[in-house]
Amino acid sequence: MNTADVLYENGQLRDIDVQFAKQMCAVFDCPEAHLFFAVLFYAVSTEHTCLKTDRIDILPFYKDFKEELDTTFSRENIQKIAASGAIAEDESAPVIFTGGRLYLAAFYRSEKLVGDFIRKSSEIAISDGEKLKELLIKEFGEGANMQKAAALCACLSGFCVITGGPGTGKTTTVRKVLNILNALSDTPLNIALTAPTGKAANRLNETLNEADGLKAVTLHRLLGTSGSRDRSRFSPEYPMSYDVVIVDEASMVDLKMMSELVNSLKPHARLILLGDKDQLSSVMPGSVLGDICTASQTDVFSQERASIIKKYADTEVLANGQSISDITVALTESHRFDDTLGIGRLAKACRVGDSETALDVICNDTTQKIEFIPSDTDIMGFFRKYIIDLYKKTVAESDPQMMLEAAAKSIILCPNVTGRFGTQAINSFALAALSREGLRSSTEKYFHGQPIMITENDYSMNLFNGETGLVVKRDGMKAYFAGRERPVGVMRMPSWVNVYAMTVHKSQGSEFDHVILVLPESDSPIATRELFYTAVTRAKEKLTVISSETAIKTYLNRQTERFSGLEDYLKS
Repeated sequence: MNTADVLYENGQLRDIDVQFAKQMCAVFDCPEAHLFFAVLFYAVSTEHTCLKTDRIDILPFYKDFKEELDTTFSRENIQKIAASGAIAEDESAPVIFTGGRLYLAAFYRSEKLVGDFIRKSSEIAISDGEKLKELLIKEFGEGANMQKAAALCACLSGFCVITGGPGTGKTTTVRKVLNILNALSDTPLNIALTAPTGKAANRLNETLNEADGLKAVTLHRLLGTSGSRDRSRFSPEYPMSYDVVIVDEASMVDLKMMSELVNSLKPHARLILLGDKDQLSSVMPGSVLGDICTASQTDVFSQERASIIKKYADTEVLANGQSISDITVALTESHRFDDTLGIGRLAKACRVGDSETALDVICNDTTQKIEFIPSDTDIMGFFRKYIIDLYKKTVAESDPQMMLEAAAKSIILCPNVTGRFGTQAINSFALAALSREGLRSSTEKYFHGQPIMITENDYSMNLFNGETGLVVKRDGMKAYFAGRERPVGVMRMPSWVNVYAMTVHKSQGSEFDHVILVLPESDSPIATRELFYTAVTRAKEKLTVISSETAIKTYLNRQTERFSGLEDYLKS
C-alpha cells in the first residue's frame, strides 16, 4: 500500500484528494505523482491558497511520513513532474510553481487578481481641500482623531482597509465616510453595503440603522453567486453599477470571494473593507484581510500620506512606511473595553499571544466580569444549571421578541462541532437536561423557548446561514428572528440546528452579554490564539472560561499559519 493509500485509510486524505490525484496522473501519464497531487489538493482546498515547498511541515501528517513527503516535494521531483506538462511557472499548466510555492491555477489567478487590484488602486486627488477639511471637522470634531484619519484615507483612495477590534468605531467611521463622500459628490452616489454572512449583514444594518435607505446584503447576493452558481454574474465587461462598496467583517472573506468581488467592480469604484485583522480567517482558503494588513503595516504611513493626514485630519501618524502602507488604517482605541482591565486586558493579551498575562487576568480578575472554571470540575453540572436557568428566563417573558432577546443574551462557544465538548454534544445534553426537568417532551422536535440557528441560506424567506432565532408556541409553533416583524412557521424553515452552543467560527459577527467559552486541551490546528481572541471579543459584559491552564497556554502559544503569496506580492 502506497503512502497516499495509507493516508486515505487513516482518514487524513479525503475522497476528493484521491480522485483529483487519480485524474491528474491519468491525464498527464505520471502515476508516480499520485501522492504529490493528493497532498497538494488537500493542502490548498482546506486553508492555504498554496503550499510552500520549504514548509511542508505544516501538514498535520508530516511527522509520520517525513521521508516520503520530503522526497515528493523536493525540487528534483517537482521538475520531474513538470516534464509531464502538469506543472509550469506560468498559467499554462493546472499546477503553478513560482517563488517556492505550488498553486492550483485557479488560486494563483485569484491571488494575482486581488493583488493587481490593490496595487493598481489609484489615489484620488483632493479637488476641494478646504471643503474636505470642514466636512471632517463636522463629522469628527476638532483635534487629533484616528477615526478622522481613517475617514480621510478612505476618501483619498480607491481601496482602503479600516481594521480594529470590537468597539473601536469601524462602522461609525464608515457611516461618516459616506456622509463626506456624498457631500463631496456632484451626483448621488450608488452605494452597496455587504458582508460575508446574512447574520453579519443584518448586524451591519442594525449598526447603521439602514441610513439613507441603504440595506446591507450578503456578498453572495450582491454578486449573484447564490444557489448553484459559484461565479459572480458581473465582470469587467459587465460590472456592478456601484460607486462605493463597503464590506464589513472582511476577515471572513476568502480569496475566491474577494477575487470575484474586485473583478465585478466598475473602473474607479471605491472598495472599503472593515474588519478585525486579529480574528479568525475565513473557513475557506485564504486570509486576505490578514495578508493585506501584514503587507501594509497598519500602524505606519508613507511620508506623503502622513503629511496629508496631519494637514487635513490634524492627526500625527508614523511616517516611515512605503506607499503600500497607505491602504490600511488601524483603530486601536476601544470605546467598549478598557484594555488595562478585565475582558479588554484579556483580549489584548490574546491578540499578541501573551499567555502569562492572559492567565493572570482569567484567574485573578478584579472586575468580576471574568469567571474561570477548571475543566476537571463538574462541567456538566454547570451546563445543566445554566441551560435550565436560561430556559426559565426565556419563557418568563410574554412577548416573543422579549423572549428572543432573553435567549440571545448568552451563548456557549466551542472550538469544534464534534467531540465531548463540541457543539453537537452540548446541544444534545441541553435537550436531555430540559427533558429530565420536565420542561420539554423528548418526543417533540419543536418546543416553546427553543433556540435555533439556520444552517443554509434561503433567499426566498430572507433567512441566512448563521442567523439565530427562537421557537415560540403562539397560534402554533413559529420561529421568531431579530429585526423581523413576522414569525416563520417552523415547517417552512430551511435547515436548522439547536443552538445552546455554537462554534467560535459561527459566532463571528455576533455579540453576547455573557459568553461561556469551552477550551478543551487539543492538538488541533484550530487551537490558536486567533480562535481564543475571537471568542473573548464576543463577550460584552461577562466571560466564563472553562479550560485548564495548560490548554490556555497551548491556544495562546499557537498562531494560525495560512500560506499564500499575496503578502509578498503586495510588498514587491
